[in-house]
Amino acid sequence: MAKIQKDIKDMNEIELYFLIEECGFFCWRMNHDMADGRIPQKDHAAIDADIVVIKKKQLDAINELPRVGVESPLDESGRPNDNYWLWYRKWHAWHHNMSDGSWDAVNKLLSSGGITDVELSVFRRETEAFVPDIKAELERQKAALTMMEKP
Repeated sequence: MAKIQKDIKDMNEIELYFLIEECGFFCWRMNHDMADGRIPQKDHAAIDADIVVIKKKQLDAINELPRVGVESPLDESGRPNDNYWLWYRKWHAWHHNMSDGSWDAVNKLLSSGGITDVELSVFRRETEAFVPDIKAELERQKAALTMMEKP
């Protein structure tokens, strides 16, 4: 993926998505590799410190989402809520369902200094195709949680 050299406050919606995605992947990968013993114990403290920094960067990006139209992406306790997850999952579905050629084109746009508003509007329209399935899945998950909470 292209390296995006921008301040978070200047990132557009797709750049925020990729930043959030990469931060999450980094944290998951490091925790996974430490747990499986692929990273020496002596390095864990330094990696744990890096994870704290990366999670802060991820939260900073999430806090920018209202600027791009995501209403209140965090709940009262500071955890991502349904508004966030709907937004994230539609971009995630778009990202992971694109062809190699489409990915190459997006990566080239990101590498060349960013994505224009016109290109971003096209990508936003493409993400909307995933919304009905995502909303249905969120409802199934809520129903399952409700069933688990009943005695």
